[in-house]
Amino acid sequence: MTRRLTTFCLACTFAAFATNAEAHPDHPTARAQKGRASMRKSEPPRVAPDEQTEPLETGTQPAIDASERVTLVGTVIDVDTRRLLPHRVHIDDPQGVYYPPAGHADIDPSRSNTNNVSYEPNTINDGYDWAMIPEGKFTVALRAVDGVHVRVSHGLEYPLKTFTLNLAGKAGKTTSQVFALKRGINMRAQGWMAVDTHVHNLTPLGAIRQMPIEGIDYVNLMFIGRTHPLLRRGFLTGEPADVSTADHIVYVSQEVRDANQGHMTLIGMQMPIDPIRVYTGVELIKRLAPLPNEPLNWEVYDRMHAQNGLAYHAHYLYWPGYGSAVGAALEKLDGVEWLRSDINSRALRTRQRIDVPGFGQRDAGRMWYDMLNCGVKMPLIGGTDKMSAGRVVGGSCRTYVKVAEWSHDGFMKGLRTAETFVTNGPLLTLKVNGAPIGSELKLREATSVDVEAECFSQIPIDFVELIVNGKVVSKSRVPPGEKHARIATKLDFRESGWIALRARSEKSNPDNWHRQVTAAHTSPVYVTVAGKLPAVKPSAEYMVKRLETTIRWAEKDALWSSPQYKATALAAIARAKTFYQAALDRAR
Repeated sequence: MTRRLTTFCLACTFAAFATNAEAHPDHPTARAQKGRASMRKSEPPRVAPDEQTEPLETGTQPAIDASERVTLVGTVIDVDTRRLLPHRVHIDDPQGVYYPPAGHADIDPSRSNTNNVSYEPNTINDGYDWAMIPEGKFTVALRAVDGVHVRVSHGLEYPLKTFTLNLAGKAGKTTSQVFALKRGINMRAQGWMAVDTHVHNLTPLGAIRQMPIEGIDYVNLMFIGRTHPLLRRGFLTGEPADVSTADHIVYVSQEVRDANQGHMTLIGMQMPIDPIRVYTGVELIKRLAPLPNEPLNWEVYDRMHAQNGLAYHAHYLYWPGYGSAVGAALEKLDGVEWLRSDINSRALRTRQRIDVPGFGQRDAGRMWYDMLNCGVKMPLIGGTDKMSAGRVVGGSCRTYVKVAEWSHDGFMKGLRTAETFVTNGPLLTLKVNGAPIGSELKLREATSVDVEAECFSQIPIDFVELIVNGKVVSKSRVPPGEKHARIATKLDFRESGWIALRARSEKSNPDNWHRQVTAAHTSPVYVTVAGKLPAVKPSAEYMVKRLETTIRWAEKDALWSSPQYKATALAAIARAKTFYQAALDRAR
């Protein structure tokens, strides 16, 4: 496979606009950490109890003498439409002291992990506080000084922007300020739905309040175990939650969590998967009591499909487990879910650190490429695994899925079509011979294909890369300050394979959730030449050995309720190994 022609175009895009405010160039995180230590409170802010129905108690504001107090009324709008924008806001002074708006507080990180929260007005990103403002307006008491910083965030289509205000000489007054943001791209207008597939700690009402702030259109809430409030309070109904609107959809499903096979993100559930447990298997890290590794993850797939739902391997890059490679080979896995979109910095950081003889430990991102190289069709989805106010819906990773109908059914159909990408910033499109992400191109013989790819990112990135069979075939650097990139190229396909697009920055970004690298990755476009499945020898060799390792686990270390169940598991794993062995045979 060779690259024949590559062109790369860049266009400058949209600058943010503010009324009577000036963009601040300095990064604020160090200032905020310093200010947190100096902020005075009468008591630590409280977190929500289970089954909470009232807003969180908010603690106290920083002490401000009346002689130096000014009240700021802030309004955030879209610069073009002038409509109010739900948003997150962080306000601090030159010393880094955080000033929560009225009705809000800073968060004690050690007390932020709560379940079933209906009202979550505050969130925190590695010590950096944000107030959630669904109404688009806020009021805050401040010191009347120059150099007050107001940072405003509204999803990925708008810039994260810092404004600097001079409030000196305004003590005793109320001043109003409009903060205007310019939208850089409208993904919904192009048919893309933004989704967080993995959220735990919110009620449907809590999710619906947070979604417009973060630019999320669909949230998949999941209960864990029989006593989880989402199940116990009757939120699992088999249809979108009653708080859903025409624009924002919330649905409750279940996460099935086996410590050794790996966890499963379930979408579109009608009835729970029994047995309903917090976990199964042998959890060595937390030293929990061992339970049988049942049900098998591929059995969960069958049960979900029987109720017209879907089953994905959860937080795959961190926890691929023994189950993902088996389910993929048996065609009993709808895809893999990422909790971060950066595939480059995940080497050896999987939870189980499974050693495969002759290969050692391999990162899960590379194993996903290996499975694709053996003929597996395995799309991507993305979510946050939000369990506390230390994350927001869609923050660290989200899915974009192309839909023909803006509804739950349209979303499910879009997932089955597999036109998806995962991201924490860059927004991607990819077409091969005009066919979109998730398509299969069937070529009668070796030939070239036309590839068109685009990326838009409000967050700085360094590279846009075309990936073919796990290797970079086109790598284009994005100049500083540019937000839009386009790649057009022809690729020769002599054998079957796949194509994907990814974008990334070289270094972590302190503005991102958990200071992650900015990155995005599409699901593949599959290219079949002369009716043959892909076969890349090094990938097939690894996957065969990986399945042999899985067989040893099932024989010696796994827990089974009966010899019959063990035999069933071993037979399925053996069938999966046969799939990868066939890929190796084709490659020889």
